[in-house]
Amino acid sequence: MAPLGANRDQLVTVTIELDAPSVAEATADAGGDLTSGEEASTRALSDGQQDSLVTLLDSLGGQVLYQLQDAERRGRTRSRSAVPRLQAARHVTAVSQASLLEPAVSRPSNAVADVLTKVAPAWEALGTTGAGMSIGIIDTGIDYTHADFGGSGNPDDFAANDSTVIEDGTFPTAKVLGGFDYVGDAYDAGSDDPAALVPVPDPDPLDCQGHGTHVAGTAAGTGVTADGSTYTGPYDAAALDTLAIGPGSAPEASLYAYRVFGCDGIGRGCHRRRRGRPGRAGRGRCHQPVARQPVRRRQGLRSPGRSTTPRSPG
Repeated sequence: MAPLGANRDQLVTVTIELDAPSVAEATADAGGDLTSGEEASTRALSDGQQDSLVTLLDSLGGQVLYQLQDAERRGRTRSRSAVPRLQAARHVTAVSQASLLEPAVSRPSNAVADVLTKVAPAWEALGTTGAGMSIGIIDTGIDYTHADFGGSGNPDDFAANDSTVIEDGTFPTAKVLGGFDYVGDAYDAGSDDPAALVPVPDPDPLDCQGHGTHVAGTAAGTGVTADGSTYTGPYDAAALDTLAIGPGSAPEASLYAYRVFGCDGIGRGCHRRRRGRPGRAGRGRCHQPVARQPVRRRQGLRSPGRSTTPRSPG
């Protein structure tokens, strides 16, 4: 990674951290829930610092991509030439270059994974199938029209779905209870096109790349029968030999889809490591991602009754 002060004319995305605590950090410092008044004052302090920084960014020709007050006290912007001024600005504790994150591509069989992880004995002996639990998938979204999540499995339903809006009766579903698309189809953090670097959020987290569907299937897919329909149980070892797509580890858990990748692109973020208790000396810092693998659009193998997804979402 080049030093942040180098190549001043090059576009760069950075994460800026301020010393005002977020609501989450203030809650952790307090050792319990904040009152509504304390939450409001914490947000107000964060908002005030961010407003001052936004004014500075505007004067330097930077662009604010997003701001956070509740989760972490940071925002993100693009502009390398502005970095030295940002690092010297009041209340700024860190300016870190955002790393590129790419969804991995691998498609093992869920049935094989279920055998290796020995979830079938847990289903049978303990009845632990995930019922009553919810799992959030932060990835490329979820193809909730897939039969593995209670959808029709009809490729025409996927093709007719407008992924920028939520049509009546399409989403949420009984399996995928909610979610959001934070970036839009065209977002690509590795692109040279400035337009592709700007997230365009929309309410529909429908997967157009495939990896998030794969992950969701591994975690909580219901399974798909040989004729392409949704499997609804019973969940035991015997079922693994009869299904076209094996169940996920927690097949009766509910899912939430949070999409942070475009259809063909990569995302930005950082691998964060906390040192010590929350506080100035213990704030997290950005590091390079642990691993990076190339992104490929889903293609080729199909699941029974479904021509728009990999053979197994798990």
